[in-house]
Amino acid sequence: MIASTFRSWFGLGARSPRGEAADAGGTLFLHGKSDFAIALRGVSRCQGALQGIVASRALAKARQDCIATLVGDDSSSGERDGVAVVIEGQRIGYLPRHVAIQYREWLHTWRLAACEVRCRGVIVCWSGAERAGPRYSVRLDLEVPFKMTALTF
Repeated sequence: MIASTFRSWFGLGARSPRGEAADAGGTLFLHGKSDFAIALRGVSRCQGALQGIVASRALAKARQDCIATLVGDDSSSGERDGVAVVIEGQRIGYLPRHVAIQYREWLHTWRLAACEVRCRGVIVCWSGAERAGPRYSVRLDLEVPFKMTALTF
């Protein structure tokens, strides 16, 4: 009797609140410092997809703001802890390895693997040789350690 009272007071044996939220899935939004410091790798192979994304927008600017979705990907990137970045349904690159490892550890620690994770990004158009046409790079606004907000729709 006394033991059960202490357990209820101190939450011993109770399920972690972060586990309940994580098991339910949902959408999380990661915040940054608005410096867009994380440059993606593998973007050179996705120039066609990026050109399509930029062309579908009403305003043609050198910097296009976007929302990126982070997706765990162990197969395509060839790395165990790969994290693909998807913009408007198109896979456009991967997080750098040092950030991807920290991100996957963070997901595991907080049991957030079932959640969809998004962050702000920017597609930057820079001119290459005239024959090659425009070239694009993508940078994400992420702060490590990760700071998040849960989104509900």
